[in-house]
Amino acid sequence: MNTSAGPPAVTGSAAVTGPADFDGEAVFGPLRDAGVRDVLLPGFIDRDGPLPLVRPLGSTVYLALADGGHIRLDAVRGEGQLTLSRTDAPRCPPEHEDDDEFAVVPYGPHFLGDDSDIHAVTRVRYVLDGAGARLPGAFRCAELSFQYGGRLFLDPMYYWGIRLQGAGAYEQWLAHHRDRPGHGPYTEHAWHPQAPADTAAPAGAVAPAGGVAPAGEAAPG
Repeated sequence: MNTSAGPPAVTGSAAVTGPADFDGEAVFGPLRDAGVRDVLLPGFIDRDGPLPLVRPLGSTVYLALADGGHIRLDAVRGEGQLTLSRTDAPRCPPEHEDDDEFAVVPYGPHFLGDDSDIHAVTRVRYVLDGAGARLPGAFRCAELSFQYGGRLFLDPMYYWGIRLQGAGAYEQWLAHHRDRPGHGPYTEHAWHPQAPADTAAPAGAVAPAGGVAPAGEAAPG
C-alpha cells in the first residue's frame, strides 16, 4: 500500500477560507471522511466503427467512494462554473436513456495512483468568480489533493466539458488567468477537512477585474 505523506494538514482559523456569501463547508463538506477509490467519466458506447468506443459526456465527473456512494461534479452549462453534490450512483442523462448504451470510464489511476488504495481528500483549493457572476454554491474551478499525493484539477471552461488535469495544472491556471479578463474579479480560497465545520473564515481578497488574488492577500493595484 502507498504510504507516502499527503499535503500537510492546516488547522485553526486559516483552514477554511471563503467570502461571506460562499459557504465552503456546505459545498465541500461531503468530501469530509469520503474515501475516494476512483474517478469516473460517464459516457455512452459507440458501436458504429470497427471497434466499440466509449464517448465521454464531458459535463459531469464522478468520484467513486469507498462506502458505495459517489461525489458528482457538474459543469453549469454556459456559465463556466462547477457544482458538487453527493449521489448514490452515476446516472445516464435523460437525453441518452432511449438510444444510447450508458457506461463509465475509470480515470482514477491517472490522478490517484494505485487504484487498490482508498484516497482521502486532504485539501481543496478553489477559485470563485466575482459575486455578480457567481451562481449559488458554484465555483470557477478546483484542485483536489489526495492522501497519497495525487491531485485532480477540474476546469469546466473547456470545449468538450470538464477538463481533468493533474499536479501543477492549478498553478498554471492561476498564472494564465491572473491578468486576463473573465468573470472576475476572481479570488482564490482553500477548504481543509481537518478544520472544524464551524470555523470562521476570513473573507478572500478582491483582485482586479480578471485577476486572481489569494484569500487574505490584497491584490496589486
